Amino acid sequence: MSLVGAAAWKDTRDDSWARPERVSTRRSAQTEPVSSPARAFNQERREDMSTRHEFFKKRLAEMGLYDEGSDYDGLIGKWVEELSDLFAKQRHSGGSASSTLGVFNQLMGEYGKN
Repeated sequence: MSLVGAAAWKDTRDDSWARPERVSTRRSAQTEPVSSPARAFNQERREDMSTRHEFFKKRLAEMGLYDEGSDYDGLIGKWVEELSDLFAKQRHSGGSASSTLGVFNQLMGEYGKN
């Protein structure tokens, strides 16, 4: 069969083309709610990320990284806090956060050599 023949093929049994049914991914009122174990896991992850972010802020303050006398006049504390917030929004676990930072640090090191 030529490409022209393949592209022009039509079901000769009727005048319609075969089309898949559309499937909605929206939840309806009749849809079962997300299982409680999944809901509990997601809630626990949000709490872990919030706790981690609060821990980071506390440690940054203890290390004096918000102080005007520290490197970059306290901006390092602010920048690390912003990274922590971004990682929480991206829903990083400890493993994915470490992997992401490892790649980032490698790229920064390579860039610094250029």
